[in-house]
Amino acid sequence: MPMVINPTTRNPIVRHWRGELPLWLSAWVVTLVASASWVLLLRVLKLYDELHGFGARCWGISMLLAAAFLVASTVWLVVGVWKSADRARRRRGHAIWAFAAKTLMIFPSLRLALWLVANGSLLTEGLRTAVQGDDTPQFVLDLSASGEELELAGGMPFGTTGAVRRELQQHPSIRVLRLNSSGGRVTEGYKLHDLIQTNRLAVHTSASCESACAVAFLGGAIRTIDPQARLGFHGVSTDDGGWKQNAEQTFRRELRNYGVPEPFVAKVLATPAEKMWYPTHSELWTNRIVSRPEQ
Repeated sequence: MPMVINPTTRNPIVRHWRGELPLWLSAWVVTLVASASWVLLLRVLKLYDELHGFGARCWGISMLLAAAFLVASTVWLVVGVWKSADRARRRRGHAIWAFAAKTLMIFPSLRLALWLVANGSLLTEGLRTAVQGDDTPQFVLDLSASGEELELAGGMPFGTTGAVRRELQQHPSIRVLRLNSSGGRVTEGYKLHDLIQTNRLAVHTSASCESACAVAFLGGAIRTIDPQARLGFHGVSTDDGGWKQNAEQTFRRELRNYGVPEPFVAKVLATPAEKMWYPTHSELWTNRIVSRPEQ
């Protein structure tokens, strides 16, 4: 006598995929839980990055795993709701509710598509970084003898902000961050900018602060430079139109918050990513990039 395998299961994940859950549970409760899990995942990754900082390969792998989870969970959600709607329509004749449930699935599908488009450049970079690592020059941190000043030199690869944060925690007497970096990851520039702003640090450049370093420089409560020093700016370096537009809007908003005139902002964003624009000290002072003229 052939063995009969009972196809039913109590596993809610499998039951949803098969369309065995009630339509109201599948279309509303499961959708809300899935949406909350997506938001929670992205928040946890962001919080971990802010507190500890991802290494290069760890960042790349986390980006790819997050994307894989979002794609897989969206497909699982949409397929399960679709099957449950068909099942409800056949068994109970709930054509209107079945149609409404299927229509509802437009939103998670659209959200996934928009997220992939907006983060296409980051996902490509995540794949490259996961395989090859980060080729950005390493940073160098140097604490002054007084313990009141910390210098950041070299590049700004993944983990730069985390290292600076640890120095601030170990040496709460630090009041000035000396920025003499050639730049690197723009995400590190924004994170370091926020860290400087949160701790109300003064920033000072005695040599050169370029690209992502200049973004971080803008977070200083007091921003000064030596007579021979320079700040270097350029536009967003990415071929992804959607992500570039978002990054430019963020940068434009930050500059406006400091009262930087629009012509200066426009010139920064118009500078090709492979070039660098070094405003004169007079331009930096006039456009409120530095807090006061250099002494």
